[in-house]
Amino acid sequence: MIFSRLFAPSHTSQNPEKRREAIKNLSPEKPTDKTLLHELAFNDENADVSLDALNKLGSFVLWQKMSQIAKHERVQRTANKVVLACLMGEGEITISRAEKAAFLKESASGDLVQQVVLADPELLHDISLAKVLIEKVAKPAFFQNVFLHYASGELQAVMLSMIDDLSLLQKLEKKTKGQAIHSEVQARVNAHKEASEKPKRLLREITLCLSKYNALLDKSDVEDIEDKQATLEGDYKALLREASILSEQDKDEVEQKYLRISQSLERYLARLRPEWEAKQAKAHIEKLEALCNEQRKHAIQQVDWLYYERLCDATIADVAVVNESVRALEATFEHLENTSANSSLVDKTTQTLSQLNEKITAFSMQQQYAQKLLVVIADAESLADTVTAATDTLKSDSAESQVESVEEKADSQSNNVVDVKVEFNALNEKFDGLKAQLSSIPKGLMSRWKKASARINKQHVQEKANIDAKLRQCRKQLSVIESLIEQGRYRAAMAKFEKVRELVSSSDEGTQKAVAKRFEGVAEEISRLEGWQSYIAGPRKPALLEEAKRLALTPMEDVKSRTESIRYLRQQWLSLGSSAEDKDTLQVAFDDALEQAFQPCRDYYADMDAKREEAKLVREAIVADAQSIDLSQPEATVVKVVDRLSKAWHQAGQVDKKDYESLKRAWKTAIAPAQDKIHAWNMANKEQKQALVAEAEQLAGAEALAGASEKAQQLQAQWKTIGHAGKRDESRLWKSFKQANDTLFERLKAQRKAQSNEFDAQFSQLMDSLSTADEAANESEVNDIIARVEEAAAGLPHGLNAKLQKRIATLTASRDKAKIAHKKAQQDARATAFAEQLRCKLEGADEALKNSESHAALLGKRWTNLFSHASGASHSRHWLTVALEAVAEMPTPEADANLRTDVQLTMMTAKLEHGEQVDPVQLLEDWVAIGDITADEGALVERVIAVVNARPEWLG
Repeated sequence: MIFSRLFAPSHTSQNPEKRREAIKNLSPEKPTDKTLLHELAFNDENADVSLDALNKLGSFVLWQKMSQIAKHERVQRTANKVVLACLMGEGEITISRAEKAAFLKESASGDLVQQVVLADPELLHDISLAKVLIEKVAKPAFFQNVFLHYASGELQAVMLSMIDDLSLLQKLEKKTKGQAIHSEVQARVNAHKEASEKPKRLLREITLCLSKYNALLDKSDVEDIEDKQATLEGDYKALLREASILSEQDKDEVEQKYLRISQSLERYLARLRPEWEAKQAKAHIEKLEALCNEQRKHAIQQVDWLYYERLCDATIADVAVVNESVRALEATFEHLENTSANSSLVDKTTQTLSQLNEKITAFSMQQQYAQKLLVVIADAESLADTVTAATDTLKSDSAESQVESVEEKADSQSNNVVDVKVEFNALNEKFDGLKAQLSSIPKGLMSRWKKASARINKQHVQEKANIDAKLRQCRKQLSVIESLIEQGRYRAAMAKFEKVRELVSSSDEGTQKAVAKRFEGVAEEISRLEGWQSYIAGPRKPALLEEAKRLALTPMEDVKSRTESIRYLRQQWLSLGSSAEDKDTLQVAFDDALEQAFQPCRDYYADMDAKREEAKLVREAIVADAQSIDLSQPEATVVKVVDRLSKAWHQAGQVDKKDYESLKRAWKTAIAPAQDKIHAWNMANKEQKQALVAEAEQLAGAEALAGASEKAQQLQAQWKTIGHAGKRDESRLWKSFKQANDTLFERLKAQRKAQSNEFDAQFSQLMDSLSTADEAANESEVNDIIARVEEAAAGLPHGLNAKLQKRIATLTASRDKAKIAHKKAQQDARATAFAEQLRCKLEGADEALKNSESHAALLGKRWTNLFSHASGASHSRHWLTVALEAVAEMPTPEADANLRTDVQLTMMTAKLEHGEQVDPVQLLEDWVAIGDITADEGALVERVIAVVNARPEWLG
């Protein structure tokens, strides 16, 4: 036993230096020595011995394991340095890339991986390894650094697929501009935005669908509601297929809202359906009545068509068509007879059906009579053709020179006329007999009969008309002569009498007898006047000559007055008769004087002729322009052209009457196509505007005004796109359209005012609720009030909603500020209590400490227990004080500068190797848990109190 102690191996010596010396003699190549080295490295209590053994072994794996399990701080720190140097390729120990990769994947901390990767970027060439290492580090800054500066294109694509953070994607998008990967990053950003917006968009679409669904409660047509309900439910179900992208809260809210609206709608339909069904029944009866009226009119028109247009040549198919229209009326009447309360319509339709059925039954016999009547009319037309031919032959023969032959033919014609009259009388009797059998005669047949009769009677009627005309002419001319005598126009009366004498002489005997008495009286008066003519004319003609000369010398002021004066002088001269002396002297002088007086009139008329000729050319040019109008142009352009030409036509000067008539016809012919196109365009515009007026009036009278404003604006925009409806209709249609719009917008204005008042009242109520919340002390109560106000504010206009949100923000900010102040006060009070507790511990006042209920209430059970029950700590108070100052970033006394460096190095090593962050609360707890405070630790107490005052939040 003693011998073994005297000669024990040096590696088992109690002296660490001997064990270190022994290590120098051990070889890691020998299994026994290697085992001893392992034992010394991992189990020896001396740090130097462990480090020497590890250096002797020279294994990266053992250094790495020691960095994880070392009990000695220095050993662990040295092991970490060796491992890091090895990984960086800077130490004596080397490892393969495979071992390096395996270590980084399996054992290295994130911070260590980050350091190694940045020092050896070639590790990123292995895509799978790079992906594992990047995920292990899990830091956005490292990720961004690798992506932008070290990753290949392939690795960038893999890393891009790993990103779920939109902010990181947006940063990469900005920093990769100009790089090949930029488009993929941009696409990923867009996809991410699209994915994030999809739930919002889906929620908006569902909300819109449910809003439309809820709007059905404002409608009154059950059929329309049910149709739209089915459509909207289909839309809702289709949208709900994508509801998996919504949050559970949103899905619940949507389903509850849908259930609430559907139940309300069902109740609303249940209330509305009885009244609606009654209205539908009434509308159905009214529709049947309207259809019955329409079919009744159509059936009457069909039967009338059969009788008045197809009586003679109607086919079985024609009769069947008419009969079908009557049967259709009967079918409608059967449905209507038992349901309609309109007794007048029922009686009228019953009577009509009876009459129509009687007519259809009698049609076959009526058609036979009509066909016989047609034969009689054809015979009359043939007879009329014979008479016309004979009359034409007589007229042509009367132009021949052989009078005897004409007279013979005239006698023959007289005999034929007698035969024709007898034959026509027989046809007339047949016509009257058939006419009595027919209920009505078609206008066509009656017209043919009248024309044939007129042609047969034409010769006799024409002869009598000629005699009557000649008699009227004789009487008229005698009346004119009598009037001229009364007016003193004797010369004109005598000239007219000569013509009347010839007219009476050439008249037939009956005409001569009719005017004989008046003719003899006029002839006697004319004879008396001829005796006085020479006696009167002597002194009057020189005076008329002087008057004519004075007129010729007077300047013309008015052409009408000058022509009237000349005409008067000429009439006076002619009334005095003529003589041989007149022809030689006075007559010539008088004619020259009147000619000289008329010369200004002639000049005026010549000027007017030139102007009329110029106006004629202008009008011809206007007609040419009208003929050349391009009708392929838009109607609005054609209207402007036509208006311009019409204005030019009306402003053009006067032309001769004969020229004007021809020009007017040419103008109307030329402008007619354009006017027809404009008229058709106006009519089409009129129909469109009438439809808009009807729609506007319907909109103005509708009960529900939802969307009415937008619809009215659409109608107004459509009105502006429609052309002119014509001068007569445009202003009338616009007045009706404007009145309908004015009525609608007045109703909208009133509705909006009422709604605005309602919103204002609701806004005031919500503001009062927020004022109540401002005074409440219970936080949950305040949150409930704010939640209710925000929910109600969603239905308010944007302006009022913004005011409420601003008030809520002010209220929230105020309460947050109060919370922060309260929390700060609590923290300060807790720090003060903590300082007092430390000072009490320093002074040894345990009893005071135990009885201090206020301190206990402020610090809490955890700190109170720590002060009362010491549990010890792994570090000294001195070390912990420096650590707290380092973490709080507060200065440390100069004397502890080296200790602070060691503390910081220890904390950095823990962070790099194990990813552990120093917990300042744990440090503070360890400081208190050490137990009693000695007098020489008084300075440490004050330093800790300073740290706690600077960071009161560490006390919880």
